[in-house]
Amino acid sequence: MTVAVGSETVMASPIRFITSLTHTLQADKQTVIADGQDSILYTVNVRDAADRPVANSKVQWSADNGQLLDKQEQTNSQGEATARLVSRTAGMATVSAEVSGKMLNASPVTFKRLLKPAITVDKTRAAADGEDRVIFTVTVTDIHGQGLADKVVDWSGNLGEMIFAEGWTDSQGNATATFVSRHAGPALVTADVGEQPIVSSVEFIPPLRLVDTVAVDSEGGNANQKSFGIRGPFVFWHGAKFRIITAGNTGGVNWQSDSPSVMVSGNVVTVQQNPDGVRFTDTDETGQQVELTLTVHTWFERSGLTEDFYSNANQICQSLGSRIASKYALEQLCKEWGNFYLYDGWVREFYVTSTDYLAARSGSAEHQAKWVFWAETDRWTRNAWAMTGFACGKQQY
Repeated sequence: MTVAVGSETVMASPIRFITSLTHTLQADKQTVIADGQDSILYTVNVRDAADRPVANSKVQWSADNGQLLDKQEQTNSQGEATARLVSRTAGMATVSAEVSGKMLNASPVTFKRLLKPAITVDKTRAAADGEDRVIFTVTVTDIHGQGLADKVVDWSGNLGEMIFAEGWTDSQGNATATFVSRHAGPALVTADVGEQPIVSSVEFIPPLRLVDTVAVDSEGGNANQKSFGIRGPFVFWHGAKFRIITAGNTGGVNWQSDSPSVMVSGNVVTVQQNPDGVRFTDTDETGQQVELTLTVHTWFERSGLTEDFYSNANQICQSLGSRIASKYALEQLCKEWGNFYLYDGWVREFYVTSTDYLAARSGSAEHQAKWVFWAETDRWTRNAWAMTGFACGKQQY
């Protein structure tokens, strides 16, 4: 710039105008995992006084923890340059960028210790009975596989109830939870460790249960439509058969007995000897079990397939350690099993009993003083036959 003063021209010293720039350095997140992969993106932004991007500004990056990757060393047409920071060392980190002689420092960020949670379950199927317990175990380790203690574990699940849950890992890095359900279906259990949720599942199946026992007649059916309920029958004889019915089993049933007094085929039981106290166990394909224990109130040592004179029948029964079945014993048989001539071991016949009809009169035959029973209709009458069907039996209670 020059100025004329009289006859002289005066020139001022040169003035230099410097562009006013705005520099910023920002991170896209404040916390990441120290696994060498989870990264933070840093962006340098350079703008002039008119808020226009400034390209080609040189950028020098540095960090006090970790490694800077994909560094852009000059700004682009948008006035930006970026770099990514990763680290395998837990702790704080600060990134700096020198832009055209100006040093920029970003706010410190945190690299969290890498947690590697894993979850296991002790079974994949359980009974939906509210009692079959499923144990989930979460194990938290570091990048080197060492268990991490005192890590918070937040448990949650659907379709059931968490009856026990450890909220902190132990010295080995483990925490457990116990889960039960009364609802059939797939259940999910989640363990949230350091905002890292991991999920495991278990399928709750309808519980195996005993629902009924029913009579089996000589044709393999149940013509009398007799049901004994879950207790089983109380009256038995050699060859008596009944069927055990279950529900909720997975796959086929596998009934077994602890006694040679019975024979089991599938779910049909055939009595061989007095089965009092015999226990049956059914196991399905998932390992669920259900049991049935028999209680005998009346046992027929010999069922009624033959006829004989009363005196001979009495001797036969005594030789078996029994006696001619009483009126009450046959009543109980009929009450529980129905028309019993439909079962193996019995015929459609009148059966004499040991129960007196009236006191024997002088000169009357012994059999004429006894009740007889018609096997088909629960019909009682005075004995009028010298030879009748008979059975040997007695009460056990």
